[in-house]
This record gives sequence, structure tokens and C-alpha cells, in this order.
Amino acid sequence: MAKKRIRRKDLKKPDEFLTLTGQALEWMRGHSRTVTWAGAALLITLAVLGIVSAYRSARHRDANADLARAMASLRAQNASGAASELVDIAQRWRTTPIAEIAALLAVNTQIRLGNHDAAVAEIERLADSAGDLPPYLRQQMLLAWGAALAGRRAWSEAAAKYEAAAALSGPLTAPAVLGQARAREQAGEAARALELYRKLYDQ
Repeated sequence: MAKKRIRRKDLKKPDEFLTLTGQALEWMRGHSRTVTWAGAALLITLAVLGIVSAYRSARHRDANADLARAMASLRAQNASGAASELVDIAQRWRTTPIAEIAALLAVNTQIRLGNHDAAVAEIERLADSAGDLPPYLRQQMLLAWGAALAGRRAWSEAAAKYEAAAALSGPLTAPAVLGQARAREQAGEAARALELYRKLYDQ
């Protein structure tokens, strides 16, 4: 392959990069006010983004600390106190992902305490933002909802929530099918319950 010869005339041509740089500097000197305002706007934008990011990080850190304290109450067998703390966290930090986790923990704690009406009320509030939950948390929410309704002996409604939970992919499919079978049985749907028990056995 033949090498392209560099001619003396080509070497005498002005460098394109230097030419463009010079033109840019010339334009900036001629429009110094515009350049100053643009630079100031950029600095303000970067400062605002930094402040927002720091504020968001601080909120998440504080929400995590509150959740850790509520979990400590649960570990100390103070379920009643933990339930109140978790409900408070879910409301106080409702713009953070921690709120949804706290709300689900609060619901499960209320069910353990036998406070099924409080559990249903909390989970109905949580359901408004359920579209933002990942599938495994939606499944957990529906399973807890079914358990709370079963605690109120609303068997048909509980079976519907368990069925919805079983339809989602996640680690709680088997408990959801079992819950639905028991709720159908209590609702007097013996044939449907038997079908679900067989499905669970086959799985």
C-alpha cells in the first residue's frame, strides 16, 4: 500500500484545531457577558444537584436508622411498641423505599398481635403505592392482606388476595396456595379447596 506523501504546502497550512480554538476564544471574548452568565448558571445547577443528592442520602440514612430501632424492638419481643414505631416510620418516610418495607413489617406485626382491623387499614393504605413495589414485595403484601382478612373471617375476600399472591412469581407462592385452600374450605368451597390442596401436593 503506497504511503501518502506529505507536501511542504500541507505543512504550511494552519492547524485546524488551533484555528477552531482561536475562533472559540475570539467568540468568548466578544460575548463575555453571555459566557459569564452561562458559567454561573452551570455552577448553580451543579450546586443544587449536590445539595439534593446530599439531602436524599441523609433522609435514607435517617430512615434506615429508624427502621433499625424498630427492628430492635421486634427482637426484644416488644411487638406492640414495634408496630407503632413501624407505622410511624411508614408515614414519616413515605417518600423513601424504607416506608414500604416498614409498612409491610407493621402489617405482619399487627397480624401477629391479632389486630386484624389495624392490619387491613394499614395494608389498604400501602396498596395505593403497590405499583411501585417489586413483585416479591407485592406478593408479600397480598399474602399479608389475605392473612389479615382471614383473621377477620372474611374468607372469600381472603381467598381472592391469596389467589392474587399465588399468581405472582416469588418465594411465597406455596404459602399463598395453602392460604387460598384453607380460605376456600372455610368459605364452604370444598371442591375448590381440595383442588388447591392437590395442586400444592403436586408442586
